[in-house]
Amino acid sequence: MTPTFFPRVALAMTAAFAILVALTVFTRSDPLPLLVMTRTNWLRIGTLLVINAAYLATMRLFGFVLSSMVLMLVLPLLVGYRNMFAVIATALALPPVVSLIFWYGLKVALPGAQAFELLTWFQ
Repeated sequence: MTPTFFPRVALAMTAAFAILVALTVFTRSDPLPLLVMTRTNWLRIGTLLVINAAYLATMRLFGFVLSSMVLMLVLPLLVGYRNMFAVIATALALPPVVSLIFWYGLKVALPGAQAFELLTWFQ
């Protein structure tokens, strides 16, 4: 499998579910949450989008594991989750485990940290 396989599957599934939601709009009795969002909700969504864009931008420099750890520490706090033990434990454990599963189990390399490679230039 190529490194683009899983992002394509995720994109296809997201598109399929978005189409299903769009098709069911007229059969719903409740309004879609998107149609009744407040300014605060829009600001939160915008902040989440900026954080996700920063995550993607830093992944090449810091790698999947470190970037994902930071993302997993920030996002729960932003959305109001306050169980710090669960947030820290998940952020420290999940990215390395996922990276190992992809590398050894699926033979797919996730982005590595180029920042550490840059440090070797200064030696």
